[in-house]
Amino acid sequence: MKTTLIRRCFLTACLTLCPIFLFAQSAEPNLDTQNLDACKAGRDTCDRSKLNPAQLADLALARRTTNLSNCRNGFDPCDRSTLTPREARHHSCSRRG
Repeated sequence: MKTTLIRRCFLTACLTLCPIFLFAQSAEPNLDTQNLDACKAGRDTCDRSKLNPAQLADLALARRTTNLSNCRNGFDPCDRSTLTPREARHHSCSRRG
């Protein structure tokens, strides 16, 4: 009976603390994340050679999204050569403003 109580307490403690250990995150982002963030922000500290293929794809999407937003809102830099023909037609009026 004493063993059963100890097991129950142990299981309760494990089940209570498990989510804390599973979802706990370090206070500092890891270096990979910092580098990816630097690349997305266009900072000089970006080292593209350290990005993995998934991060390179993420970076390409982020840059495309930023460029499209800049073109849509008439901001610089806007590289219209990267827009699809439909996007270029749709956002051509932004440049006239």
